[in-house]
Amino acid sequence: GGAPAVLFFPAVVSKAHPHPSPSTCFGVPSAVTSVNSRIGTSSSGLQRRKYARAFNNRNLLVLHSATSDDVDDGTDDGLTAQERILRQAGLSPETAEERADRLQRRTEAENKLKAEKRINVVVAVLAFLAAFLNYGWKYTHPVTPIAVLAEMQSQSAPLDVIGRNGRPTVVDFWAPWCDNCKSAAPTLQAIEKEYEGRVNFVMVNADQGSAWPLVERFGVDAIPHLAMVSAEGDVETALIGPIPRGVLRADLDVLLDNAESSGKKACDVLVPASSNNEAMTSSTMAMAGGSAGGTEGIKLPYDVPASAAGSEGSASAAASSSACDTKKEALPFVMMDVFRSRPDDRRVTF
Repeated sequence: GGAPAVLFFPAVVSKAHPHPSPSTCFGVPSAVTSVNSRIGTSSSGLQRRKYARAFNNRNLLVLHSATSDDVDDGTDDGLTAQERILRQAGLSPETAEERADRLQRRTEAENKLKAEKRINVVVAVLAFLAAFLNYGWKYTHPVTPIAVLAEMQSQSAPLDVIGRNGRPTVVDFWAPWCDNCKSAAPTLQAIEKEYEGRVNFVMVNADQGSAWPLVERFGVDAIPHLAMVSAEGDVETALIGPIPRGVLRADLDVLLDNAESSGKKACDVLVPASSNNEAMTSSTMAMAGGSAGGTEGIKLPYDVPASAAGSEGSASAAASSSACDTKKEALPFVMMDVFRSRPDDRRVTF
């Protein structure tokens, strides 16, 4: 394998010639045996050094091993020794075309990997810049409650859907100068997204002159004023002031259940009436315990007990309810019954 080889050719010693000449061993100079004999029989240091020099200079043959290309084993197949070994092991040596193709595929794979890394770096940088710009825009252009209300106004459902598409409706009367409207805007927006497609949300800017007929029709005397309208178009109650999300959920869930039951049977809505109509001047909510998102422990200023809600109300509503096989469920939270003194105007249509 490329290392020098040292070949020793022992000499043939006979009794007739105890010290043979260097040319007596197969035609190759060798005096290993004679040197050993001389060294062993002579006690002279000079002779030992003499025969050692003869051994090193004349009798030791150093042959450099030839490379695989220089070795001629008698075959003329054009293969190197390595290729012959691979062929003997049952493996096909790689041709020049195959090696070039392999190198080309490896180069293409490396270039593709580098291109993907560059793309990932660019995407990461752009994402960071987009997030930074978005944060900067929101910081310099904050979304105000008035902007939220204006957006909801632009997406408001038309008035003619009330009592016509089989869905309950929330009519919200607001004004830009109303602080309670601003504080209630995020809650109302979240409720609108939660009940999208199931409940109609109608926004009315009470500060506009064109809205005065609606203000009179719904009996609005304080804002924010949320009129909870059934699927048939009956105003069941009005919620005044900032209303907790749990209260809105509870009333809307009952309105949806009643709308589903009314689709199966024709039945008028049972309208609960307030038992303390004279005190309906306050528009604040009294919170007594409970969590902000739930309804447990929440009591409105003019809540009507469930038993009273089932027994009070207008005579026409009670008569129509008795004609139904199954009475509709009353709202769990009621505050102000605008139409208690004029029940015939309870149902609104446009």
